[in-house]
Amino acid sequence: EGSTALAGLNDLLQDDVNPDTSPLPRLPSAPVFNALAASVAVIAFSLVLVWGGLFADKTQHDTFVTLVGDQKPVELVDGSKMILNTDSEVVVSITDEKRVINLVRGEVHFDVFTDKHRPFEVRAGGHKANAVGTAFSVRRHADSFEVIVTEGIVELMKAPAVEQQRILNKAADTTESARWETVASLTAGQKALISNDDRQIEKMDARTLDRELAWHQGMIAFAG
Repeated sequence: EGSTALAGLNDLLQDDVNPDTSPLPRLPSAPVFNALAASVAVIAFSLVLVWGGLFADKTQHDTFVTLVGDQKPVELVDGSKMILNTDSEVVVSITDEKRVINLVRGEVHFDVFTDKHRPFEVRAGGHKANAVGTAFSVRRHADSFEVIVTEGIVELMKAPAVEQQRILNKAADTTESARWETVASLTAGQKALISNDDRQIEKMDARTLDRELAWHQGMIAFAG
């Protein structure tokens, strides 16, 4: 019986002295490993781009100016586009809630990207034009507000007389709030000239409209 116990103990010792020598699993070769690492890097980079696109900052606060004889195309952060005519200035304020463009002077054409959750407002003193997704031009005169609609519908509004001067004193403040009153709604091909005391709306034919907007191509149209 003692011999049998020693034999069993000897077998255990032999197992410890001679451990399992089966080969370890093979690691990927260098080229395969590099390819895997590159794939992981590409996937990670793609995720960063998608995440950045989903949560990119969609706000903007800028001022754009053109000198006499200049014109400037601008693409806004929301996807809308505008063209500033000669001697013009606009203050852009785009937030998560609204899009406000203050026309300090001159003339600008807007091609508005549709965003029903953020109305697009173009203000000029005590007047403003509201749009969702449309195209129109706005020109600010000393005492009036001119709008030409080339696509969609634009709602024209003005502040009450008691608030006109307060707004005019803060012409560059795009966050100014007022109790706006609706003046008119314009459709494509209509032109409106709005002042504090008067309102003129006319329907233009294609030839007249082209002449009014010739400045978009840097041209001047003469008639008569």
